[in-house]
Amino acid sequence: MLQPHDFGHIGDGGLHYNLVWLHGAGTPDAAMIERARTIIFDTVVREYGGSFSPEHGIGPRNIAHYSRCVPAGVRRLAGAIQRLVAPVPMGRIDFGME
Repeated sequence: MLQPHDFGHIGDGGLHYNLVWLHGAGTPDAAMIERARTIIFDTVVREYGGSFSPEHGIGPRNIAHYSRCVPAGVRRLAGAIQRLVAPVPMGRIDFGME
């Protein structure tokens, strides 16, 4: 069973979501988890005007959602800033590249 848990620092609008697969609920259903991610991102970003802001990095699991939710120009700008601040991509993928 999958449960979304929201948390964060609401004072600055920084809400986060963890999708938790309950212990003892059997093998996680990867397709269902991906559908849940899509629903959450679409609801928060598209329906409520929120943003996709990878505060601690995007990670390979969310790159498709980042590409879908963040305009190409914003991704390019974020990638350019990332390359200026951290020019050596140690342990990360340069997500700002097109």
